[in-house]
Amino acid sequence: MKEVPLGVSEFSELIQGNYLFVDTTPLIGEIFREGSKVVLITRPRRFGKTLNMTMLHEFFDNRKNTRALFEGLKITRDERVMQEINQHPTIFITFKNCKGKTWENTAILLRNTIIQLYQQHRYLLDSPHVYPEDRDFFMEILRKEADIAEYMLALEKLTQMLSQHHQKKVLVLIDEYDVPIQSGWTDEYYDDVIEFMRVFLISALKDNPYLSKGVLTGVYRVAKESI
Repeated sequence: MKEVPLGVSEFSELIQGNYLFVDTTPLIGEIFREGSKVVLITRPRRFGKTLNMTMLHEFFDNRKNTRALFEGLKITRDERVMQEINQHPTIFITFKNCKGKTWENTAILLRNTIIQLYQQHRYLLDSPHVYPEDRDFFMEILRKEADIAEYMLALEKLTQMLSQHHQKKVLVLIDEYDVPIQSGWTDEYYDDVIEFMRVFLISALKDNPYLSKGVLTGVYRVAKESI
């Protein structure tokens, strides 16, 4: 008998571990066909948001070869969407751990999360399609030499470099985008964190010519601050 996947939030681990699960792969087709360029999915905690985001990442990311993970699942009946498997430059970032008691601590956690994201795409430093000045920006991020404003623009800049390298627009997946915002509200540094997150998200997701689609998950809709 299959085991219940307690604490498992990675799609690949779920499939490879042969755990019991509900087949939510039709969500891939829904996201692909969604007319909106940016999709926000809000659900309570422990609702499977991260699991579904890692599923989208495994399906679309063109650095992967994951067809075997989806064998026998419902999405394989969708011939049109199966043409898109592992065909898209994809960014996946999660803010689940970006919560500190002070803005200074949270800013460090945000910077480290962005640095880890850039480390995943170090191959861009060798790309002939990336401008020399953008490679300099990339190294400033990795070496922790960038200022806070540059980290605010780091996601937008990464979409640009990825799009130029792959000659395709980029899919951006942002998991638990509201964790640092909630923490800022609770621990009274809301103004600082909302300024960072507003620029970080809007620069990457609004009127970005290098973006194909953005998908965000969280518990809350932060509409008051124009996010």
